[in-house]
Parts: sequence; C-alpha cells; structure tokens
Amino acid sequence: MAKDETKGESLNDAAVISAFKDKTKEKFHELDGMDPETIEANVKNIVQGIVNDYGMDVTIEDVVVSGSRCRGMEEQGSDLDVVLYYSGSVREDDLFNTLNQGNIIMGGVKLDINTISQEQHGSLSEYLTGVEAYLAEKQAQMMQEAQQRNTEITYTVAECGEFHSMGTYHEGISTIEEAKALFESIRENHSNMIPAVGINIHEAGTPEIDDVQMDVLYGNSIDLDDLRYVPQIWNNQEGLSKVGQIIDEFPDVKVIGTLPGLTVQDIPEQDMDAVKPVYVDEAAKLAAEIDRFSSDFDPYEYKDTVDNWELQVQNIADDIRNGNSADYKKYLGTVIEESDNIEDVRKAAELLVKLAEYKPLAKVEELEEVNLNQIDNVLSNTVPKSEEKREARQAEQERIEEEERKRRARGERPSLRARLAAKKAIVAAGGGSPQRSKQREAQEALASQRGL
Repeated sequence: MAKDETKGESLNDAAVISAFKDKTKEKFHELDGMDPETIEANVKNIVQGIVNDYGMDVTIEDVVVSGSRCRGMEEQGSDLDVVLYYSGSVREDDLFNTLNQGNIIMGGVKLDINTISQEQHGSLSEYLTGVEAYLAEKQAQMMQEAQQRNTEITYTVAECGEFHSMGTYHEGISTIEEAKALFESIRENHSNMIPAVGINIHEAGTPEIDDVQMDVLYGNSIDLDDLRYVPQIWNNQEGLSKVGQIIDEFPDVKVIGTLPGLTVQDIPEQDMDAVKPVYVDEAAKLAAEIDRFSSDFDPYEYKDTVDNWELQVQNIADDIRNGNSADYKKYLGTVIEESDNIEDVRKAAELLVKLAEYKPLAKVEELEEVNLNQIDNVLSNTVPKSEEKREARQAEQERIEEEERKRRARGERPSLRARLAAKKAIVAAGGGSPQRSKQREAQEALASQRGL
C-alpha cells in the first residue's frame, strides 16, 4: 500500500512540474532566440561543469526557469531566474554562492541560479506550487496598480508606421471611429508608406516624452504577441480594451495571437484561393500564379497599380494565349536579378519556365471555355466577349498611364511596370546590368534541366 501511495505522489509531482513548464513555454519571451528548454539545458551544462571543477557532491535532478520571466511579467533588465533542484551532501547556501559568484550572463541578462535540495526543501513540485501562487499575486498587484494610476489612453494614427516623422502623425484621438476615418483617408490617398493605428498611454504628472506608445494595427495586420513586450499595455485592462476596439473596428485585417482576459477571435489569413475563382485553362492558371506572385512580392505597389485583380488576371491570360508574354518574362527576370530572397528567385524561375513551355491553344472553343475546360458549344463561363475585353484593357492601360503621370507629378518613384519598361529599353540598347553569379547559375541549371 505504501508503495502505491509513493508511486501516486511521484506521478502527481511530475504532473505539477510539467504543467509549470508548459505555462512557462507559453508565456516566456525568448532571449536571443532561446526558449525555456534551451535555457534549462544550457544551465544544466554550466552547473555540471562548475560542480565537476570543484569536485562537489551534487547530482542535478532538474532545472526550471522561474521568476518574473517565466510568466512574461519581466521589466527591462530583469534577471533570468532559474531553479536548480539537486541531491547531494552540499548545503544549498554553499552551492548557491559557488554558482553565482561569477555573474553569469545568458541572453544578454544576468543569470540567477536558485539552489533547492531534496534534503532541505522536499519535492520540487511543492516549491513550484509556491512560486506559482506568488507570481499570480504579483501579476494581480501589477494590474491593480496600473489601473489605479491616473492615466489617459488615446489613439494614434501614423502615415508611416515604421518612422512616424516621415509622414503625418495624429495623436490624442479619443475615439476609434475618428482613428479609423484618418487611417482610411491615408490609404485612399495611395500613400507609398505603411500606415498604422496605435494607442498612447500618458500618466498624469509625467512629461509626454515618457508616454508609452505602440502601433497595434500595422498595414493590414495586428500582432498581439508583440504586446507582451509592453507591460504598460499588457497589464492595463483599459489599454487592452482599446486594443480590442481596434480589432473590432477592422474585422478584415489579419490578427495574430490573443488578448488576456478578453475574448478575441483570431482572424485567419485570407485564403486567396477561396476568393479568386479557380481557372482551369492553363493560360488562366498561369496568369493567376503570376498575379499572385506579383501581389506577394510587392503588395503595396500591387495595390497602387492594380484596381481590379480579375481584369488583371484576364489581361495577363490573354497576353499569354496570344504569345505576348515578353513583358512578364522581363518582369520575372528582373526579380531573379535583383531579389535577395531565395524563395522569390525560385518562384520567379519556376514561372519563367512555365511561360517558356506554354503552347497557345489552337481552337477558339478552347480559348472561350475557360472555367469548365470543356467543349460543349455552350459558353458557361464569365469571361467577357473579345470586344469587351479590348475596351477593358484599353481603359486599364489609360488608367495606368494616368497614374504614372500623377506619380511623376508627386515626385514618387515609378511603378513596377514603368521601371520594367525602362529596363527593357536599357537591355535593348545593350546596357543591361549583369546578374549575380549565384542567380545566373541557378537560372542556367534550371533551364538546362527543363530544356529551356
């Protein structure tokens, strides 16, 4: 009977320790890319080396990250606390002094190793239960103190979220409705910068330079995980409430993470395949891939230059079918030459091969039966008639030319199409820039492999 009870206690201890570590893994802010498990493994190696050097009778049973960092409540410069649970004849105080005499730095902060022995403190689970209770009380106190402070929380809107000084910056906004109106106004003006909506916390009696400001909505996404690094917001219920209002007011943006104490449903990234129709015709499928690639490669320029993606895909598909794909090949070649992102280079090369391998369809029926990919003498798709498409393309071209004139008048850089046209002229004159060697080799290898 005693044996069974001991086994039950051991299992319970293991469950408590595992639950504590799991919660730490969830709340912990990485230090130089290290998570709690990595830190615990590193500390174990450090301690084992010191113990071996001093010839101490110490057997390491476990290492656990503890203190304020294990629950994401640390302040700037807070130490990294870990608990060393061990067995052996060495007293806790003696081992503590030996391990902490050298001011060990880990992840850019001081490492504090708290020594706990089986002989003096009993089970590790009991100790961690006390740590959990203390941290919960400390967190509640921090939130209460934050709410009791005489603070004013307002919204901010920046034309340039990365550098507020590079565009108009609005602060002291009292309502989310006003903040949204300003944000939408900036986007409608086709700004080349990424706008942002944030919140500002001002504590009465302190200079404005000490205010805590953070952009919550940046472009088209909200990363709630970043808030964990700003305790003035993370531990302030009113601040979190205003963050929730931003989420509610912009239901179409991508939301990453969750808010503590508030029910906020994550909005998954929009599945473009669910929005854009499925094209079965090879030219249309290839056109959709090129359109998607250009949107992913430079989303803000794409937004500035393409008003109607459906018309854009249809125009690209028509060009491919008619053998007018030179501009798209130039575009993909430019990406391969100029991009430092290996994934972009790989995808551009893949599309370039597909363009080279594409063979125009021979039958008019095949050209018109786009969506269902069948020949049944019944037009069952939504592609416009040829005359309508020609008019739409002409209108799109006029719009692009007009947009270029406006860009030049505003002193902005030309769009991707204009830059590709200029590059095309340079290449035609023999003045093209050489490719990077690694990209040229990748192209040649890919072309050789596919028989390009």
